[in-house]
Amino acid sequence: MIRKGRQGNVKWYELDGMIHVDLLGFVVSIGAFRKDADGNAQFDHDAFVETRAKSKDHAKAIGLAKAKLKWKESDGWDYRIKARPFNLTYEFANDKDEN
Repeated sequence: MIRKGRQGNVKWYELDGMIHVDLLGFVVSIGAFRKDADGNAQFDHDAFVETRAKSKDHAKAIGLAKAKLKWKESDGWDYRIKARPFNLTYEFANDKDEN
């Protein structure tokens, strides 16, 4: 019998004495650009992993919120945010005796 469960972006199942855990997340990349008062171009970048996001759009929204904290629009910054999904699988031996 296959036992399985889910908690947010983490799902697991037990099969053949092993517990398999799948983690869905997003790599979020933020590019920020502006021209300073002298007309010089400035570019900055940040990237992070987001595992609480429910979708690609949700991950991008989290990235935009972080971008607005780091680079102020009032200072002339413009943003581009990209999110790419990833999946990691972990396998654990089920040493627990279920008696």
